[in-house]
Amino acid sequence: MEAQVRLNLPPMQALAGSVRSLSGGEAGTRQTLRLMWNLMQPEAGFSMPVYAAARQLTANVRQKDYMGEARALFRFVQNNIRYIREPIEGLQTPEATLQLRAGDCDDKTILLGALLIATGARVKLVAGGHARGQYSHVWLRASIRGRWVPMDPTEPHPMGWEPPLSSRLVVG
Repeated sequence: MEAQVRLNLPPMQALAGSVRSLSGGEAGTRQTLRLMWNLMQPEAGFSMPVYAAARQLTANVRQKDYMGEARALFRFVQNNIRYIREPIEGLQTPEATLQLRAGDCDDKTILLGALLIATGARVKLVAGGHARGQYSHVWLRASIRGRWVPMDPTEPHPMGWEPPLSSRLVVG
């Protein structure tokens, strides 16, 4: 296991949240993916902590080595953000996940997506499950040099691995 990475981030605001009811089934999954998408986008509010983290985590990668940048960000989230189960499903901002150093699959995916976007990468969200309309996991794909590379920071597999789930829903 890799050593814990220390980041020097600007001050973050106190954590706050809200509760919102979502539809069930595929409609609820689509709604959740849209909320996740919005949390990753810079248009939702410029995030100096996310940009600072992305810059620090890729500082030792050769210039224009976009695969190397993606790998550095992926490894950070995979190895330094603890996976936790949530008794009640919720979505954290990328800043909250950086601050708490913990989250479930959607929180880890939101953070990884925001970090990748902060370096100029394009991403898509992917929900997967064992039956159509029943989704139990989420990860992303990043466009790196014209190729969509799967990235699941929750599982102990390298970039390029995608869960073998029979049903997929892609947003982005």
